[in-house]
Amino acid sequence: MTPFFLTVDTEGDNIWERPNNITSVNTTKLYRFQELCEKYNIKPVYLTNYEACINPEYQKFIELHKDNLEVGLHLHAWNSPPYYKLTDNDYFHQPYLHEYPSKIIEEKIDFMVKLLKDTFKIDIVSHRGGRYSINSEIFQILLDNGIKIDCSIVPGIDWSSSIGNPNAFGGPNFKDSNFKIHNIYRDMIEIPVSTYRINKYIDSLGLSNILKRLLGRVFNYKTSILRSKVSNLQELKKIVNWNLKNKTNHLEYIIHSSELTAGFSSLISSKLEEEIFYKNLELFFQFLASKPVVSLTFKEYLNERINN
Repeated sequence: MTPFFLTVDTEGDNIWERPNNITSVNTTKLYRFQELCEKYNIKPVYLTNYEACINPEYQKFIELHKDNLEVGLHLHAWNSPPYYKLTDNDYFHQPYLHEYPSKIIEEKIDFMVKLLKDTFKIDIVSHRGGRYSINSEIFQILLDNGIKIDCSIVPGIDWSSSIGNPNAFGGPNFKDSNFKIHNIYRDMIEIPVSTYRINKYIDSLGLSNILKRLLGRVFNYKTSILRSKVSNLQELKKIVNWNLKNKTNHLEYIIHSSELTAGFSSLISSKLEEEIFYKNLELFFQFLASKPVVSLTFKEYLNERINN
């Protein structure tokens, strides 16, 4: 059975709008999503950042469903304590964690791991970087704090043109990243988000980058991510089928908590779209139930790996 991981970046409302006053109302409305997951024996991993963690209503939600989920670390560097002014307006620029001084990176990770442990009375073993920020320095600090699994990598995606600090070099480039579970740094296990490269055979033709981009435009060459939109059920099925056919050693789905309820992101803009979203999500879960996959949390996977 192929492990299936369902990850939720659990964070504030409408973060893409770059608010100065960050609220987290969306994290109090996760019950419908969680109950649908439980109906199909799927255990979400809520990768939780600062504003979500300190929300008492989210804390109650986690306590109620704690036997059917996992809490991991998600860190938005621009508002995660201790505060450090990196740009003229960090809330607007949303700098990547890897752009901060080493001492500040260490302090931010130390603070958040302790906060999550103290708040939820659990061990924290998994992490996804805010804006997918990751590098060897961050890996080492995560390991020092007991984090054993990272899931920041999205194979086939290049975020280097997505700027954080305007005086730095943008986000990570995962264009050529390994799409299978692997050890990425010392004892750190990387479990990448599942993707599917449409017209992937263009890469095998030995063409120049210019010709690749030209053919990509002609043949709709792109990388699709195992991530729900309102109506992309067929795309999700294609990604799953391609990964299983190519003997992947896992599947990993990604969504944001703010994308699960109307009004908290650009994904779902109305109650009608929310109903369509959940109808398609349930159909996707039914599709998964017909495949040789099993839902695991990262902790469960880690325990199985240790015991085997």
